[in-house]
Amino acid sequence: SVREKMERLLGEMCRAVGPQLAGGGVVVCADSVLFRLPLEQLAMFEKVKMVTRDLSVWHYDARMTRMGDVKLKTEGMCAVYDCHDETGSLLAQPFDKVKDTKETGRTESGVCIPPARDALSRAIQYCPGVCVYLSPGRIGGDIPPDYLAALDLSSGIKCFVVADLLLDTASHRRISYADSRTSPSALAVQTPTLTALLLLARGLASLHTHQHHTTPQAGAATVKSLISTLEKSAPIHEELHKARQQAADTVSYMWTKGNMISWG
Repeated sequence: SVREKMERLLGEMCRAVGPQLAGGGVVVCADSVLFRLPLEQLAMFEKVKMVTRDLSVWHYDARMTRMGDVKLKTEGMCAVYDCHDETGSLLAQPFDKVKDTKETGRTESGVCIPPARDALSRAIQYCPGVCVYLSPGRIGGDIPPDYLAALDLSSGIKCFVVADLLLDTASHRRISYADSRTSPSALAVQTPTLTALLLLARGLASLHTHQHHTTPQAGAATVKSLISTLEKSAPIHEELHKARQQAADTVSYMWTKGNMISWG
């Protein structure tokens, strides 16, 4: 498995560093190529409270200096979901009981009238805290990377939860058709890793993204669980890492909130 190969490659470092990390938090700053690997699954991180990823030590320090210790709340949460109207009411359910949720760019029937790009732009501009993007497909495919690169995310939004990579029959047909008409170089910059790095580079304070494709049902369950975590004032980073450690293997955590990794 990928994890076993990683352990063989990094075994000596894991044995030397692992015991010193127990009970603390870890920020992984690695080459973007390595970020494609399930680094959080390394044995050296089994006893830590949380694992997050970041662009560099400099970016992490600058972000902590600017933001400090931010307490996230669900009040005023902005939700952008099911931008292609493919899942009925399923992806609206996690937000049913959240107080003062702002559903940007949607009608009462749940159809996103403007493009996802415009809905997300308003959410980022007016959201005071947490913004959730819950939709089939890839956020990098719905919103052009050059548009994301022009956003200023250094103020306003405090936490961005990107629960994309959801696939069912309808979305699979749409995505496959779109991908067949997109150049390989354009598809390469739509990956979850590069999209996350781009958002961090634009000043985003905290980001949580899916690592693997999953079902709309699993995506909705993950968002509902994270909202419950926020309502308890518990750290999302720690909750996600705990879910990854509890999963038996990679296939298991693909269908749980352990599929989501933390950045920033």
